[in-house]
Amino acid sequence: MKIEVTYSCELYGLKDLTCKVRARRREDVVTWMKSIGHPLSRDHDRRSPYCRPLKLTDVKIPLRGDKIGGPAIH
Repeated sequence: MKIEVTYSCELYGLKDLTCKVRARRREDVVTWMKSIGHPLSRDHDRRSPYCRPLKLTDVKIPLRGDKIGGPAIH
C-alpha cells in the first residue's frame, strides 16, 4: 500500500510537492522514515534535476489514529 507524503525544497523554491511512498507496516517508525528518504530524493531529482539540496523541508507524513505513516483518514 502507498501513501502520499508532501515535502518542500527551500533551495529551489518548491513547495508542498506530493510523493507516493510505501505505507508503514509493522516496522519501527525510525526505520520506516529512513526507508522513505530514497523515494523522496528520487522524486525531487525527477522534478528538479539540477538542484542538489542538503535537506528537504516541511515533510508531512499522514497519521492514522496513533500510527505514523498509515493511510490518511479523510
